[in-house]
Amino acid sequence: MDVARDTDNGGPKTDVLIVGYGPVGQLLSVLLAQRGRRVTVVERWPEPYRHPPGGRVRQ
Repeated sequence: MDVARDTDNGGPKTDVLIVGYGPVGQLLSVLLAQRGRRVTVVERWPEPYRHPPGGRVRQ
């Protein structure tokens, strides 16, 4: 996998790479972007997972 490069200085085009776009990945990506960071998110699944994590846990 090639890393995208900034044409100005040869450095990466992203400041932060987030792996996983679950609740924490979503929140973190928004908060970092609001603070001016260039964020890239990588997610394994093309569509949202249909069941919440721990959905089968019983008390």
